[in-house]
Amino acid sequence: MSRLHDFKIFFLIHMIHRVFRVADTLNQTLQAKSKTINEILTQATVCILNLERKKSTYQNFFNKIVDRAQSLGINAPEKMLLDENERAAKKVVLAVSAQSKRKTSGPVMTRKQVLSTAQVLNEITDVAVEYNINEKMYNESFNLYIRYIQERFDNNKLKPLVAIYDLICDEICLFDFKKSLEIYCNVIDFVKLKSEMLTFYEFKKIEKLKSLDDIVNFFRKSEFVRTTYTQIVILIKIYLSCGLVSVECERGFSCMDRVKSAMRTTMSQFRLTSLAVLNFNSDFINSIDLEQCIDIFNSQYKRKVTFA
Repeated sequence: MSRLHDFKIFFLIHMIHRVFRVADTLNQTLQAKSKTINEILTQATVCILNLERKKSTYQNFFNKIVDRAQSLGINAPEKMLLDENERAAKKVVLAVSAQSKRKTSGPVMTRKQVLSTAQVLNEITDVAVEYNINEKMYNESFNLYIRYIQERFDNNKLKPLVAIYDLICDEICLFDFKKSLEIYCNVIDFVKLKSEMLTFYEFKKIEKLKSLDDIVNFFRKSEFVRTTYTQIVILIKIYLSCGLVSVECERGFSCMDRVKSAMRTTMSQFRLTSLAVLNFNSDFINSIDLEQCIDIFNSQYKRKVTFA
């Protein structure tokens, strides 16, 4: 229990809460299904700016935590008032340097002045040491999280996905997409893609397809569209297969726990995979007309034997 009353532990808990409170908005964005890549990158940039702003206000945060710790009876250092301490330190340094430069052998400062000077130096040193140690830990924690977000959402790494989204949804970079998508030159015919995009933009206006979800659902329903715009289908598959987060994978494992219960331990791998796919894509499955599926299933084969 004594460790819980330590100021360092108290300061560390509040520092972690300060970091996670800023990053929580980004985590909520990453867990949402309907967010686009541009919205995620924008939220990541906003999160970095907020972390930088919080990092620059360390002195106010330190003094606030000191007040809170003292109100709870935790042994905390004194507040760090940089302006006052700097002025006091400068006065002490000037007085000591002036004494050393005197040529007289007699003491310039009295014993009382020397003791008070030493006391001021000790107080400033104790507060400054505690302040600087916590400041180093504080800055390193913020820098670590900022660096992690920057590496994860690096524009150079995500440039192809951004180009695909802009090309399909926002109708921009039509004449500059080849450079951004050159990593996929082995699977995409750029000449054919450009001709498909020119007609697809007009087709999208007629069908009023605004979001990427609308486009994907429309491609799923129409086989004619899929065979007509083959290169756009490839772009959509690339975009959907490159997930920015691991939330979908985690949902898949949770789905398997629901499907393979204690009453279904003997099912085959093929059936388990099929049920997991159906459960994982429940939104799409619920939108299917079951009566139409039954009619298609019955029309494929003759299931009744006609006796003469």
